[in-house]
Amino acid sequence: MANRAAGKGYENEDNYDNIRFKFIGIENIHVMRSSLQKLLEVCEMKSPSMSDFLTGLENSGWLRHIKAVMDAGVFLAKAVREEKASVLVHCSDGWDRTAQVCSLAGLLLDPFYRTFKGFMVLIEKEWIAMGHKFSHRCGHLDGDPKEVSPVFTQFVECVWQLMQQFPCSFEFNERFLLEIHDHVYSCQFGNFLGTCHKEREDLRFWCGMYNRFDKGMHPKQCVLDHLLSCMSQKVQLEEDASELENKLPFLDGPLPGEAPSFPKAGHAAPSTPQDYGGAAPPVLSNGTSPGAVGSAVDQKHKENLSHHHQDLGASREVSAGNAQHQ
Repeated sequence: MANRAAGKGYENEDNYDNIRFKFIGIENIHVMRSSLQKLLEVCEMKSPSMSDFLTGLENSGWLRHIKAVMDAGVFLAKAVREEKASVLVHCSDGWDRTAQVCSLAGLLLDPFYRTFKGFMVLIEKEWIAMGHKFSHRCGHLDGDPKEVSPVFTQFVECVWQLMQQFPCSFEFNERFLLEIHDHVYSCQFGNFLGTCHKEREDLRFWCGMYNRFDKGMHPKQCVLDHLLSCMSQKVQLEEDASELENKLPFLDGPLPGEAPSFPKAGHAAPSTPQDYGGAAPPVLSNGTSPGAVGSAVDQKHKENLSHHHQDLGASREVSAGNAQHQ
């Protein structure tokens, strides 16, 4: 009711036609934070029995929350794939549960997101670009501890659960997930700093924190790896350039370095076989040839220029005479 009164996480059905309104039972960040704390306490028990471990796991509610997020992602994927429906998804603010559900649905719908590159694009699109508050949720800076919550950790857990069921559908394994999750908290890369794009732009100082010899490289990026990557790109560009050069002879028209040839002014371009046989130039209706017409035009133009220069000389002499008279 509080969210509905504040206009958060709720849509008025009167504003839409032919819709199906569905609430998903995903708890808020405070419940998730408490659940993770209980799970950690269970994992830190010394020599627990299997019964005690399973009881503690059940009491933490962690797997129940994971199931709620996955159910929402599956519901969204089915609505898009099977019902061909357009779906509007948002939580109270739009950067926590919305990111979880939409990214999971994208992972289920599009196999591209299950590749190395696609999974990174998915995180960039649904989490980083959409403004997930990594600094607040991961506790990067000294702030309100009530803002810390394992939202992204739950997403990684959901992906891992899918990988356990469909291991051949993913290009990567759990090591890739652990590597990404570690660097979300390590702050070694600027992707997960701040809460929005503007804050990451303002925090550009991180570029030279670990690699002071080359600020254009990522922090702690190996120089040798960067060099090998540049050399690989160079080889690829050279191969592309060579392939394009081989295609040039098959292109129509002059090459970029060659000037096209046009017929001279006053001469008609050959258009029939007779024009190439040394035949006499065509005669116009008044009995003159095109070459003669061109010569007459040039002669007339020279005469006009000569008269123009004579008029200019006369005007200068008159001006000079008036100056002397004064």
